[in-house]
This record gives sequence, C-alpha cells and structure tokens, in this order.
Amino acid sequence: MSAEFVGPDVLGGLHLLAELYQQRWLVVDAHLLVKIAAEIRQGEVRFGLSPMDRRRLQWEIEKGETAAERTERRRQQKRTPAETGADPREVLKLSC
Repeated sequence: MSAEFVGPDVLGGLHLLAELYQQRWLVVDAHLLVKIAAEIRQGEVRFGLSPMDRRRLQWEIEKGETAAERTERRRQQKRTPAETGADPREVLKLSC
C-alpha cells in the first residue's frame, strides 16, 4: 500500500493519523476520546487500512509466486482419499 501514497499523504495524513493514535492512549476525557476515535476512523478509511477500504479504493495486495505455490501445495495435501483415488488403508500395511 505504501507505493500508493505520495509525499503529502505521508506528511499531511499518515503523520496526523499517528499523532491521533498517540493522543487516543493519553486522553482521559471521554468526550474528547470519542472525537479522536471518529477522526481515527475517517483517517483509516482515507488510507485504506481495512480490507473493505482497500476494496473500495480498488487496491489489491499482490501475491508472490511462492505464496501461490504454497497455497496450491496445501490444497493438494488436503485432498481426501476419495478425491485422489488412494486407499487410506495403505498406510497400515507392513512392508517386508
């Protein structure tokens, strides 16, 4: 996602959002906390910090080839004996 941000986004928005997060933990007044939380929510939407926000912004997280390969290997391992045609009792046989 960082590739999508330009200088003003970082300086004007992300730094402000970081400051709001810091204030959120320091504020004691409940009324002020509610206001800060609302600002944080708006900032999170603006910068695509949730899956739904990324979808709205039409951002996709790229998957590397290794991630796709691992997923395929996991899917292959999860196949049932009925799908593979293997006899599950084969593991019980002794080899001499």
